[in-house]
Amino acid sequence: MTTNHTKIYTYKVLERHLSSTLN
Repeated sequence: MTTNHTKIYTYKVLERHLSSTLN
């Protein structure tokens, strides 16, 4: 469960970072 939560969090952060870079 903790791993899954961390994975989702990392994915969200990565997506946000990618969006910021794109923008």
